[in-house]
Amino acid sequence: MYAVQHPADSLIRVLNKAKSDSIKFDTYVKLFFQNEFSDSTMLVKYLNAYKSFAEKKNNKKELANVFRLYGFYYDDNGLYPQAIKSYETSINYSKEAGDKKGIATSTGNIGLIYGAQGVYVFKVI
Repeated sequence: MYAVQHPADSLIRVLNKAKSDSIKFDTYVKLFFQNEFSDSTMLVKYLNAYKSFAEKKNNKKELANVFRLYGFYYDDNGLYPQAIKSYETSINYSKEAGDKKGIATSTGNIGLIYGAQGVYVFKVI
């Protein structure tokens, strides 16, 4: 008889064996998207671990991505003020990293939230 593996098991093995920071960062992102609509407890666990790792490495671009993913999570759950705050934090880290694409992505996500709520006038970040 075979045990049923959780879909994240193989990614956890990659994460534990990875020697390169970029592989670890990429694996955390994959773990997020694998759990985005299924297991919020595990999703938050992986996000928090991703954040801790990015902080430990003082990687501003990855911290921007972490907060963008927190924004996705809050947005998915209808927690729009928290999503906006996460996207704003992402923008700040993107600015520090000089990541114009990250700034544009998070700014666009804020615009989508406001637009979905029928609010078309908001502060420019």
